[in-house]
Amino acid sequence: MSNDSKRKAITKTISWRIIGSLFTVISSSIIFSIIDSISTAALVMGMVEFVSKIILYYIHERIWSKITI
Repeated sequence: MSNDSKRKAITKTISWRIIGSLFTVISSSIIFSIIDSISTAALVMGMVEFVSKIILYYIHERIWSKITI
């Protein structure tokens, strides 16, 4: 693995972690402010996370497939 591909892998990993964490914080804040029951909100959050992270990861991968570092 070349230094460029190692740098790309590290940058890609960090960018995914930032995107995933930001999405979790924002979406959980919204969901927990709308739904009063903690257990219901947690269930909804789990479902939202499951579906949305698949979509976000796909988009993230498609973008990174076009980037060369």
